Amino acid sequence: LLESFKFVTALSYTGMFVSMYIFLVALTNPLAALVGAAAYIWAPYHFDINQHRGAVGEMTAMVFWPAIFWSTLQMFKKNYGKGFFSSVIFWALLFYSHPDLFIIIFPLWILVMGIELMLTKNMHAFGTSFRAFGMSVGIMAFYIIPSYVEHQYLGYQSHQGIYTQNFVSWDQLLSQPKIMEFGLPWGALYKSIGWPYIAIAIITTVMVIAHIRRIRTQRIHAYQAAFLIMAGIGIYLVRPASTYLWDHISALAFITYPQRFLGLVMFCLSVSAGLVAGLFTKRLSWIAIGMITVIILFEYPFVNLNYVRDSAESLSVRILDTTDVWGEFMPKAMPPDFIPNGRLRAQQPMITLTPPGPSPTCTQTSQSITCPVHTSSPATVRFRQFYFPGWTAHADTDSLPVTMHTDGTILVFLNKPTETVSITFIKTPLRVFSNFLSVIFLGLYILLGIQTVYTRIQKKPISS
Repeated sequence: LLESFKFVTALSYTGMFVSMYIFLVALTNPLAALVGAAAYIWAPYHFDINQHRGAVGEMTAMVFWPAIFWSTLQMFKKNYGKGFFSSVIFWALLFYSHPDLFIIIFPLWILVMGIELMLTKNMHAFGTSFRAFGMSVGIMAFYIIPSYVEHQYLGYQSHQGIYTQNFVSWDQLLSQPKIMEFGLPWGALYKSIGWPYIAIAIITTVMVIAHIRRIRTQRIHAYQAAFLIMAGIGIYLVRPASTYLWDHISALAFITYPQRFLGLVMFCLSVSAGLVAGLFTKRLSWIAIGMITVIILFEYPFVNLNYVRDSAESLSVRILDTTDVWGEFMPKAMPPDFIPNGRLRAQQPMITLTPPGPSPTCTQTSQSITCPVHTSSPATVRFRQFYFPGWTAHADTDSLPVTMHTDGTILVFLNKPTETVSITFIKTPLRVFSNFLSVIFLGLYILLGIQTVYTRIQKKPISS
């Protein structure tokens, strides 16, 4: 696990740098693109998700944010094949890595699409971009359809209890550790925007105002105002002032943590850093080197690789495979014998018999629970496992229906004397259909790719 985490971290940081550089090269020049790429990987929030929260999915997903915008730009530059096929893959990989970050970036993508449509009047690229998005959704049908249909069995108790604790204060947002100083409070350290990013935001704001008021005929890139606005929206959503939106917008409830929008802030300001550097044409190399040096110098104290968790912390507690609720989405009902955060649950009985009987020693895997019951008459078995579509039950060799107890757990009725009762989690017909649909879309994507390559080979002139 440790080596895998290091490997994914290395790939993620490398991928973030490369994808941001390639995206910004399409907007500006290579030196300015280096500035934006350096800003992106040195953003304090990236150290947070890596070193504090260990959020591997978020690290991976942020590789694909710049890649999606690059592939969209390719379509508006009339590189339809390259843009379409890369966009499908990047959207699917983003969704597969972290659906929350998919939701966060989608409004900014729509805004960029609108800007490109106004600038290029290219309706074909606009439509192709949405077709690529639609095909990626089809490829991810195996996840999207079941999660949409079966979310009715899940509640948001975790969201309701967590999001209010993850707003960020102004002191945290505007703080900056002293250069080369370590040992600062853990929570405050990684909720900062970072002074270099604040400076970029101020410079961009001044440039936008100057452009609007036509002061010195100040020129700005079309994206500067858009990304500045989205950074502002991201800051608003990490502040307690946005509580009303978090209470009433279901998509925000799905995202769970307000501080995740710091990722959007860092992304927008990193792009802005590259665009600002690209507008300084004189002595660009020195400006680029200077900006990169300032970013690294000021953000270096955020790197703290020697933090060791206390063995008594809750994350070190051993939890069970099938009966714990250790994620962000809990079932709608929380039975009284489910101690929060999965602690001490191994000491509780796996099943409850009615009429009462001795507590058997059950065996379990991540997808099954088997218990010897030795009942001499019909009985009811309540499993200490939350009900969700896909659970099936067997009494000895007979299949039995699975019902949901009033407290949300699994209930099985034994209609005759039984030696062993078990429940197993399998794919539902909905999930089988969703998997089949994903395979269909993936096959269609591959066939389109083969056809495109074959057509280009046919059109390529044969040299003498």
